[in-house]
Amino acid sequence: MIKNTYGDMTGLPGPAPDTIYIVSSLVLAALQGKGRTDVVAPDTGPPAIRDAQGRIVAVTRPVGL
Repeated sequence: MIKNTYGDMTGLPGPAPDTIYIVSSLVLAALQGKGRTDVVAPDTGPPAIRDAQGRIVAVTRPVGL
């Protein structure tokens, strides 16, 4: 069985008025349950726009907490 664990997040600024931080999905996962509602990650799932080789060229929505 594999279980991911994360250490404390460092380097991310604190919440600020009218500010949303774009982070990686790994950072977003590490922040789950930490009370941060000001972070989102690009949704790289099926809604992402891909080129002929399947590489992501754009995302159409964020994923948030």
